[in-house]
Amino acid sequence: MIPRLDAWFVIGLYVFAAWDACEYGRHNQMNKQTSFTIWFDELVPKELRGNSKAHWTKRWQSSSAWKDRTYIKLRELDWRKYDFPWSKINVEYDYYYWPQEIDPTNFQTGCKPIEDALQDEGVILNDGPNQINRTTANGYKAKSKNEVGFRMYVERVELDE
Repeated sequence: MIPRLDAWFVIGLYVFAAWDACEYGRHNQMNKQTSFTIWFDELVPKELRGNSKAHWTKRWQSSSAWKDRTYIKLRELDWRKYDFPWSKINVEYDYYYWPQEIDPTNFQTGCKPIEDALQDEGVILNDGPNQINRTTANGYKAKSKNEVGFRMYVERVELDE
């Protein structure tokens, strides 16, 4: 039979272990990263951009290919660092074109399959306007055609609760 003091000691150990586990979980959650960057080594094709008059089959093929590329890039992330799914995000695209300038709005329209892939992979629950808070596209002229590509920066929006 366990004496009364030993029983309280054991209960105290359980309480301490539960508190320690809670603190560990809170510490890990506080250290979760709230943003990530993905680099693509080429621009979104013309078929996907806003002013394209391409046939729907071409658009669908390009869209599927870009979703697949995004899936691969997202799976290269270390998912233990993030607390997915995020409820609200900001997306920023910095693209480097050569030689002809690309309209930022058209480029942004071409990135829709990439945002769909964010939803498919579980980064966000929905790719609607309630979850994607702000999307911006900034164009820069590349120094050569070898530097063409774009960067997608995704940032979690902290909710005021």
